[in-house]
Amino acid sequence: NAGFYISRAESLVEAMEQLHEATMEKSSIPSDKRAKVRPTSIIYNILISSYRNAEDKAEAWSKGEVVLSRMKKYCEPDKHTVSTLLTLLISAPDGSSDGLGARATHFLRQMVGSSDGQINIDSTVYNNILKAFAMEGRLVKADEFFALMPSKDVRSYSILISGWGKAGHGDRAIELFEEMVAEGIKPDLTVVTQ
Repeated sequence: NAGFYISRAESLVEAMEQLHEATMEKSSIPSDKRAKVRPTSIIYNILISSYRNAEDKAEAWSKGEVVLSRMKKYCEPDKHTVSTLLTLLISAPDGSSDGLGARATHFLRQMVGSSDGQINIDSTVYNNILKAFAMEGRLVKADEFFALMPSKDVRSYSILISGWGKAGHGDRAIELFEEMVAEGIKPDLTVVTQ
C-alpha cells in the first residue's frame, strides 16, 4: 500500500516543518534549547523518492515539484534531489508539445542555474535526460544532448546505441560503439546485447 506510506511520510515532513517554524518563532527560548527538527535534504530526498512508488505518475511529479519548493525554504537541493525529480519527470505522462527530453533539459538548467554551482551533476542525471530523448524517439536531439554532456559512461553510450538500433539505424549504433571503444570506455553486457 504505497499510498499509505507516502501519506505518512508527507505528514512527518510537514510536522517537522511546523515544529521548526514554531520553535523559531519563540525567540524567548535559548537557541541551544530550541528543537533541532529542521528538515534536511536527506529528509526531503526520501519523501521525493517515495513518489516513485505512486500509481499516478503525473501526480507524483506534481507532488515532487511542490516538495522541492518547500525544500528550498529549509535547505538546498542536491544532486540526489535533481536525479530523483528527473526520474519522476521522465516517468510522468507528457502533455507538452516539447517532449520529456526538452522538459528534463529545462528542469536541469533551472536547477543548476539556481544552485550557484552547489549541485554537482553526475552522469546518472545526464543519462536520465538522454534516456528521455531516446524513449521519445527524438534521437537527433539525443545526439545533440550527448555531444554537450561533460562526461559520458558506458550507460550513456548504451542508451544511444539501443535507441538508434531499435529505430533501425544500425550504422549509427555501430558508429557510437566504435566511438565508445576509441574513448577507452569498456563495453559491458548491456551494450553488447543492445
